[in-house]
This record gives sequence, C-alpha cells and structure tokens, in this order.
Amino acid sequence: IEGENSVQAEAHRSAAFGSFLPQLRFSASKVYPTANRGSGFSPSSTAAFYAQQNIMTGLTEISQYRKAGAEIRMREYSLRDAAGQLLFDVAAAHMNLVRVTKTIRNKEKIRENYRGIENELKKRVAIGRSRPSELLQIQSQIYLLNAQIDSAGNTLRQAQNVLSYLTGIPLPIAVAEEFSENPSPLLEADPSGLAVSRFDVKASQESVNMASAGLAAAYGGFAPELNVTAGDRIYQETMKGHDYYVGLNATMPLFSGGQTLSAVKEASSLVRQAELALSQTKRK
Repeated sequence: IEGENSVQAEAHRSAAFGSFLPQLRFSASKVYPTANRGSGFSPSSTAAFYAQQNIMTGLTEISQYRKAGAEIRMREYSLRDAAGQLLFDVAAAHMNLVRVTKTIRNKEKIRENYRGIENELKKRVAIGRSRPSELLQIQSQIYLLNAQIDSAGNTLRQAQNVLSYLTGIPLPIAVAEEFSENPSPLLEADPSGLAVSRFDVKASQESVNMASAGLAAAYGGFAPELNVTAGDRIYQETMKGHDYYVGLNATMPLFSGGQTLSAVKEASSLVRQAELALSQTKRK
C-alpha cells in the first residue's frame, strides 16, 4: 500500500513538471446550416491550432514542483518506515512463538519429572514409607501443569496465527527454539542524535517541506499572471488563407473576495501543524 503511494507521488511530480511546458490544442467545428459569406451573426465552420505558454501564474508551478519532490521523499521514507515496522512486528511475533514453544517444552519436562516422583511415591506409600498426602500433593502439581500446558497450547495457536497473518506462512508453523544472537550495538548516552536518522522523522520533515511549498503557492495568489498565447486558423468556411495571431497576456489580481488571504491563513496553519507533528515524532 505504501509502495503505491510512492507511484502516485511520482505521477504528481510528472504532472507538476508538465505545467511548465506549453499547451497545444486543436479545435474544429462544423456548423449547420452553412453560413453565407459576409454574414456577421451566423458562426462559421472552422479548424484551428491554439497554443499557450505560461510564463508566471503566481507561484503555482514552481511550488507544485517543489511540493511533489518533497512528497516523493516523504513517501519513500514512509515506505521504509512501514517496512521497518513490519520487520519489527514479524520479529516480535517470531520471538513470542519461540517463547511459548519453549514454555510448553519446559513445563512438559517438569511434568515428566513429577510423574517420575509420583511413581516412586506410589511405591513408598504402598509399603508405608511415605504419607498419602505427599502423593496427593505431587498429583495436584501434575494436574496444575496439565492445565498450564493446555492453556499454553491455546496461546501457541494464537502466536502461530499472528505470525501466519504477518508473513503468509501456512499453518501450522514450527520454529527453531535455538538461534544465534547478534551482539547489540552500544547506544550513546544521549539518543537524540539517532532520531534524525529514523525514517518516520525524515517523513515528518518532508511533510513540513510540503506544507512550506503550499504556503508559497498561497502567497503566489497576490502575484500577477503572465502567459503567451498563439493561434493559427487553418480553415474557415467563409474565408480563405491562414489567419494567425500571437499575444502576450498579463493579469494582476486586485480583489478576490478574501479567498487569497484565507488560503494564506490555512497554509500557514498547515505549516505550523506539520512542524508540531515533526516535534512530536522526534520526542516519541
């Protein structure tokens, strides 16, 4: 699932890069009934090419491209963090299965020893060398161990189901009770330096970068828009020859009903929220 988020982030960056490129369109229309030459009211059948190259539309293009780059990195870190969490869950489930298996084996060995003592006490009780209460005490321990082993068997099946769910290994699952242990690396006295290398912290940092790019785009709503448009009419029913034009267009926003200010306010809040989430992730 996290991998598909990375694919979508790549598509977002491709779309953001495409906003820098010129747009080319072909338009054609066939009008019925056919217009008379010189008629100023009736539309004419036409075929034409249109092109537009944006020079600046506020800060939308550059902000979206920056945001898409941060999103790709954020998704990559989230993917690695999810993979690490899955590895942790599998390791914990495996260790739990080993623990339960060892517990059952140990209790079975203890029960076997108690049964040996029980057989010996039966002989001693028969000849009057031991009291029946001693035999009953040993038998009660055996019954208690039987109940504990049955309960651990249920726990064992639960542990097998968890490991099967996480890994897809079919039931029943048998694990080696003994395995080599690698020595753990020594941690520094101050573990704060480790936080910045964690993938969840890196993902939170990229979320801050994404929010900052969104804030820049919101402020771009106050900037003018500038683009070049061109057209070439290759056919018109009541005219002959090519007809083309090239135009430089500029638009300066003056008042948008407070929408731009609201967008800036929301984007600023998103930046603060992302920074708080980053701080929380580091402390966690």
